Amino acid sequence: MNFEKVQSVILEVGKILGADPENPLKITKANQPMDKQIYPYGSYNVLVLTQDPEKSASKFVEPKDDQEFYDVTRKNDQATISLTFLHSTSIAKCFSLSQKAMNWFDSEAGLAKCEEFGITPQIASGDIADRTIVLDGLQIEYKAGFDVYFKSREVTKTPTKKTASAPKVQFEEEE
Repeated sequence: MNFEKVQSVILEVGKILGADPENPLKITKANQPMDKQIYPYGSYNVLVLTQDPEKSASKFVEPKDDQEFYDVTRKNDQATISLTFLHSTSIAKCFSLSQKAMNWFDSEAGLAKCEEFGITPQIASGDIADRTIVLDGLQIEYKAGFDVYFKSREVTKTPTKKTASAPKVQFEEEE
């Protein structure tokens, strides 16, 4: 699965959850060094990436014209994405952002936008989990989030020439 496509879908979630499309909610890759964020914000992590092995990928030949063809390889990929929203003072805000994001993934508009990037989302369970942690100095960072599966079909076409031809068979009518 193309990681840039995953990032593009996450950016779309930020646009939906922001105050307006010009001011999206910041959603960053989890466990990365970053400057201090302004609350609320989100983070995401790719928990599992599963790709079809090359040997089990679907392969076939597609004609381009009479002399040229494409060798086509189609692989199915899946990724489990953990999406978390953080706030310094309100777990309710974290749950609210999680619910809005989950609803977007489950909506026709969200599905259509994800499919523009070649990704089909599927909510893992419909459960939003409290992921709150205590930081140094007994400061609480409120977190809530959920997991979503992304499915993708990667298709590669490689131009190729005709290498062999079937023998021509001519039929003669009997008299």
